[in-house]
Amino acid sequence: MAKLKLTILNMKEFLHAVNECRGEIRLLSDEGKSSVPGNEEDLVRHYVLQEKLWETYRKNGNSLPLLLDIADGKDYLHIVNYYAGDC
Repeated sequence: MAKLKLTILNMKEFLHAVNECRGEIRLLSDEGKSSVPGNEEDLVRHYVLQEKLWETYRKNGNSLPLLLDIADGKDYLHIVNYYAGDC
């Protein structure tokens, strides 16, 4: 598993990239724990959790810092490629 720290500026494209992944992607806090208390669920195609991210993103002025735990190396590269192309 690999950790990746990002600041999301385009939530729609970020979630599109996440939903294309095959392995698990989990949200972590800066301490390396789940950033959604009591929620150790996978972010991929988890639309309820994604809606919570949308709400936080909007409240934060269309910016959202995230720490992700990505299980699959190919998914890690996919998210990095999305991020590099979006910035």
